[in-house]
Amino acid sequence: MLSLVLASNTMAADIRVFMWQESRDDKTGERQFGFFVASNAAKEALEADPRGDAAKSEELAAKIPPEAWMYGVLLQGEAKTYVKEKISMFRGHDLIEVTSGHITVDLKKRTVEIGLEILEDEQRMPFPGNGIFTFVERPKR
Repeated sequence: MLSLVLASNTMAADIRVFMWQESRDDKTGERQFGFFVASNAAKEALEADPRGDAAKSEELAAKIPPEAWMYGVLLQGEAKTYVKEKISMFRGHDLIEVTSGHITVDLKKRTVEIGLEILEDEQRMPFPGNGIFTFVERPKR
């Protein structure tokens, strides 16, 4: 079963967690969770196109500042706190190495707390999407 959820950040207004997904690995049956973390500008451009608004998407994409970013996150297994070995992170098609930290998920409260350090462009740095986020269910169409 796939559950899509949108989320808003309770700490920084310019960062968003969205498209929360729950699934099971086809081979192992292990539960997995995935979501995107992005700057607000990147999220707005991404969401315009799936709504069928190609002109709006193109307009927003042209206005995305160079510092805009988006990462995909995959959590393996069912846990409250995920350590780096259970976290996969992507930026575009590139796998990003998580060097330390954790992600804590509370499904009852619908919160996720991200506190990671990553290796990107051969530099260790705090993950730009660190913070506490609260999930809001996606409206049914």
